Amino acid sequence: MTNAVLCQIGICTPVSPPPEEMTREDVRHWRSATGVASEGEKGGAILQGYEGRLADNLTSGLYDGIVEAMTNTVHHAYVGQSGEQLKKHIGRRWWALSQEREGNLTVAICDLGIGIPRSLPRSATFSRPVVQTAWKALGLDKSDASAIRVALELGKTSTGQKGRGRGLSEIVEAANLSAGGRVLISSNKGVFVSVDGKSYARNASHAIRGTLILWTVEMTRDEA
Repeated sequence: MTNAVLCQIGICTPVSPPPEEMTREDVRHWRSATGVASEGEKGGAILQGYEGRLADNLTSGLYDGIVEAMTNTVHHAYVGQSGEQLKKHIGRRWWALSQEREGNLTVAICDLGIGIPRSLPRSATFSRPVVQTAWKALGLDKSDASAIRVALELGKTSTGQKGRGRGLSEIVEAANLSAGGRVLISSNKGVFVSVDGKSYARNASHAIRGTLILWTVEMTRDEA
């Protein structure tokens, strides 16, 4: 089935899957897309001029808040990088997988940036003293998993203006408001998981390059 999913999202494999696998429910709904986030881009603009395909309800404006959060998060990924560093990443590029199936919308977005633990202290939205104060107030260690928790907490207590540092927290809040909603955030060695409003964070033994955010929300009957 792995080959079938790869073919469905446009990645050629040496071994072609049987035709019947391409019509499976857990294969045929997947969409993939990629794009480059530019400086000064407005919320939601991450889906303008992308390459590939996205699930219909991500392009219809149904989840503008989540799309804005995607934009916000990707912009932070490449902070402090320019020139040759960005060439390695083909610009400030993001990649997304999405599917609508059985009343659920699933989205995964990733980047090859510096990761939340490194970008948080460099944030243009939250000053270093604010970040340090929040970290101390939460009583957390300096691990990558703790950095994700601090970023989420800062998002909850931010100015309330759209696009002002609320990227990650908006994603988690949207999932928590959805029956069966779930989120996974992996950045460098940090891993954060929230399922049905209950969350935990841990540190993996190996770091990933950049950040991966995966979430599932249930659509209402009208949206579906």
